[in-house]
Amino acid sequence: MADDDKKSLSSNDADREDDVGYRKPPKANQFKPGQSGNTAGRPKRHKSLNTIIKNVAQKKVTVRSAKGSKKMPAMEALVEKTMNSALSGDHKSAQTVFTMMQTAGLGADVADNIDAANAKRLSDEDEAILNRYLKPKQSAID
Repeated sequence: MADDDKKSLSSNDADREDDVGYRKPPKANQFKPGQSGNTAGRPKRHKSLNTIIKNVAQKKVTVRSAKGSKKMPAMEALVEKTMNSALSGDHKSAQTVFTMMQTAGLGADVADNIDAANAKRLSDEDEAILNRYLKPKQSAID
């Protein structure tokens, strides 16, 4: 009887492998090891406006100048173009440059450097001459 029990168990195991039903797909249709159930993968997220602006600003563009052409990020090219326009005398570009500098936190540093440069312009002798020139005019007005 022991042999009969073994045969019946082995036949039951074979039946279990061929069992098909709820949550038991046929062996041929099951995923193979390393195979994903979702071959297309997760759908890509939509890009936010900030991401789009960042990507466009970082995109490399070719800029031509007197020295030749070179590639640089679009944001850098835009700042350089605005700076060149401001230096050429465009007042709107100059205002934009100052606004950009303040936004970047450079406004105070530049103003300090300009004040320091102006202070160094006049020597003590020049300042004495200027004071002598202005004093008589001030006394005549008073």
